[in-house]
Amino acid sequence: MKLLLPVLLIALILPSVAWSDSTVPADSLQTHWGPMPAPSDSTMTTYEKPGTPAWQVALLVPYYVVGVPLMLIDEVFKSGLQGLDNLGLFAATSQVMAGVRDPLGNYWLPSGSIGDAKGLSLGIIGQRPDFPLPGWRTKGTLSTSTKKATSWSLGTITNFHQGSFFELGGGARELAQANYYGTGIGTSAEDRSVYSRDIGWIGVGWHEELNRGLELTLNAHYSTAEARQSRYEREHDIEDVHAGDLPYGYDMTSSGLSPGLQFGYDNTRETGRPDWGHRFLVFTQYFASTDGQKSEFWTNGVTLEHFVNLGRPQRTLAMKAWWTRQWDVGDDPIPFTRQLRNRGPYQLRGYSSTRFVARGMTGVTAEYRWPVWMLNEPEKSGVDAYIFGDVGQPFDEFDELAVNNLFWSAGFGFRVLSRESGFTVRIELATGMEGLQARLTTDQIFQFLKAGFHGGSEPIPVMR
Repeated sequence: MKLLLPVLLIALILPSVAWSDSTVPADSLQTHWGPMPAPSDSTMTTYEKPGTPAWQVALLVPYYVVGVPLMLIDEVFKSGLQGLDNLGLFAATSQVMAGVRDPLGNYWLPSGSIGDAKGLSLGIIGQRPDFPLPGWRTKGTLSTSTKKATSWSLGTITNFHQGSFFELGGGARELAQANYYGTGIGTSAEDRSVYSRDIGWIGVGWHEELNRGLELTLNAHYSTAEARQSRYEREHDIEDVHAGDLPYGYDMTSSGLSPGLQFGYDNTRETGRPDWGHRFLVFTQYFASTDGQKSEFWTNGVTLEHFVNLGRPQRTLAMKAWWTRQWDVGDDPIPFTRQLRNRGPYQLRGYSSTRFVARGMTGVTAEYRWPVWMLNEPEKSGVDAYIFGDVGQPFDEFDELAVNNLFWSAGFGFRVLSRESGFTVRIELATGMEGLQARLTTDQIFQFLKAGFHGGSEPIPVMR
């Protein structure tokens, strides 16, 4: 044992002595295991990063255009939120977003939107968990607007299990300055008139997510739709602008029952930033009048949404095509208050929601989306920017479908996303062939709201 340590030392030293001779090149590195040769083409491997494809560079151009002006705002806003988070106040912010709780256990939130039909709308949302029974969630809304539009709704919902819910609710909405341009494709923006539109509804719905991405929705509702002379903008009164050509359904109240069925397939992974997958929906709805009139019709439609990742983190192309058509089977015509309009989720965004009234609507839209701000980490709360283009048309008969009858629009906007609930709100500017439209809304064009009666959605003329 006493000889073991000297023997080990000699074994380690002898190799270095033997290799320390004059034959080692001067530019080599001496080690205990022999000389390491000097760098050369034969001993060095270089890695060249492949260049970015030109099409991906083009995708980054909108990002820089929008991102550079927002850089300073981003740093200030992010630093402020990070400071609140470090102070332990972020939970308080989340509580405010979820609603302010009163002593009775209700939660309250302010609401607001900007649109062409209502102008600037302000209101309040009240929610109560476990009411009227444990496991149920009840929600009420109330709002008014700068264009004298008012609305209210009350609904409740319960989940049977994951992906299945039952809902019921009702509400009313009055548009005191609703626009009317005429019906069909031969309308002009110069023929704008004003009337008062008052609608009400009460209904029930059941949604079930089946296996392999399939989903089924059944609902039924009773509704009323009334069109009268407006008290405002008398110089654009519908009875003057469209004298002698007033639409069927004006100066009357249409009431009726509407059962409906919707079948779909959805393999997207989320409702906030889907970067892959598609969604297919087909629906049918029947209307039978209960007001003494003989209006009966079917409303059928199909929509296809597709999401494609463009090779960059969170750079996504969202595409959608839709076709909806009403089939008159009654002795009386379809009231114009129940015909299809340019409303979400089937909307040409460069035009007002009341610009078109027809028995058919079809169109396609595409959005390029990219993130401009993230709260903490990718794929979490933040803001996405997007640019989009729409093209489509209203029609009454199939032979009216033509390139010359298409309406085009384009624009840009921002989508606010929440880690907990996905999509939250969008604000956008769109321009069409007749002017500019500005919107601030919690409704989506893609992956639109499924629980309409609980959320206060007016179901006329199609299911949402």
